[in-house]
Amino acid sequence: MRSEVYSWRLSSELKSDLEREARLRKVPVSAVLETAVRDWLKKGDTDVSEDEAQRRLHTAAAENQHVVAQQHCGTHLAVAH
Repeated sequence: MRSEVYSWRLSSELKSDLEREARLRKVPVSAVLETAVRDWLKKGDTDVSEDEAQRRLHTAAAENQHVVAQQHCGTHLAVAH
């Protein structure tokens, strides 16, 4: 059972869109909002994972670029992992 209340201001256009969607789906506005928020949060988790993966790739590339640059200059630098 849902027990928490969250309140915020929105444009009259968005409010009308939410109410229209609820009527079309024959569900309460709260159900449309809950579905939208859950979908958005799931997408957010994916974005965070992708961001983390990109950060790791950039870090690894930077480390390897440093090693290649050192080797090119005639000095070999061992990178500890």
